Amino acid sequence: MPKLRPWKKFVTCGEIELGELNEKKKYAIGKLKDYEMHPAICHYLRGHFFGLIENILRNKKVIPEEIKCIFRGDPYHEFLFKLE
Repeated sequence: MPKLRPWKKFVTCGEIELGELNEKKKYAIGKLKDYEMHPAICHYLRGHFFGLIENILRNKKVIPEEIKCIFRGDPYHEFLFKLE
């Protein structure tokens, strides 16, 4: 999957990837690897990526959900964005 390079302009760790975009089924998945800060940052990241997806797709409603988290034992953070 493609890595999103602008991430490195703002942070010095982690790699963000677009895991999947399915416009027919109306969802997108984003992955954040090698990024381990404090568990509270997960809420911030969900909101950050929510805004990014909302601006890119110009969708009326985006519902963000963190489906994988390194603080729950997963190998990376993964976010599901349901598009309406």
